[in-house]
Amino acid sequence: MTKLEDKSWVPAKIELLLEMGQQQKGCFTLLQQAESAKSRGDLDSAVESYDRLIALSKKLLETVLLHNRYHTAPVDIIPIVGPLLNAMFTQADLWQSKGDLPKAETLRSEALAISKKHLGSSGIAEVERSQAASLTSQGRFNEALVKLATCRDFFLREGDPLRLARTTLDMVDILQWLGDHTRALSELNHVSAAIAPLVSDHQLTLQGVIGSLLESIAGIVSGREDGKQAQEAFELYRILIEIEYYKGLINKALGKFEDA
Repeated sequence: MTKLEDKSWVPAKIELLLEMGQQQKGCFTLLQQAESAKSRGDLDSAVESYDRLIALSKKLLETVLLHNRYHTAPVDIIPIVGPLLNAMFTQADLWQSKGDLPKAETLRSEALAISKKHLGSSGIAEVERSQAASLTSQGRFNEALVKLATCRDFFLREGDPLRLARTTLDMVDILQWLGDHTRALSELNHVSAAIAPLVSDHQLTLQGVIGSLLESIAGIVSGREDGKQAQEAFELYRILIEIEYYKGLINKALGKFEDA
């Protein structure tokens, strides 16, 4: 049993901050491995990596909760819970792709419980997004689009541009698959507009994102920040890549090869 697992031991703030830094670094590495396996179509390796990512993300959440219970200047829990839920939703989709719907639904139910406990209405909106993915895989596209539109409107009201962009990209994916390329391109332009205030003059690169992560780890160790900046930079980087991907796909379908 480690000291962090010993319920009678009150940990020092610096020990918990160091533990958070190491756990976040591990989560980032596992996420890269999982996404790489998924992009190759290696579902078995992706599931294994996501299992490890979810387990480590839960330990990170426990560490943050322990820190906030005993020490001042609490760490913001939303940037910790958000990536955990994303990993759980993605893992649920992978299990469903492998034909294990009961395991997928069990994971989604667990994610719903975590989101309700820690995120409130925002967490419930994330679960709605996951349910939309499930509906899409079942061919219930109109129902999925309705759920996603509801989530998009919620994130718009909340002023959450990253989740707004992510939800709208989900809609773009469905629309372009259905062949509604004009509407898909319109929604894609909405994604670009949503994240425009977050994009600096220089283009985000993976190297820059990793640098941001390392800076955040140093900030966590010193108590200056909680890692939110690195997580948001990584999500923004992913969104920018997907915008270009869908833009090329849709413009080719519309015959606009010069814009593809």
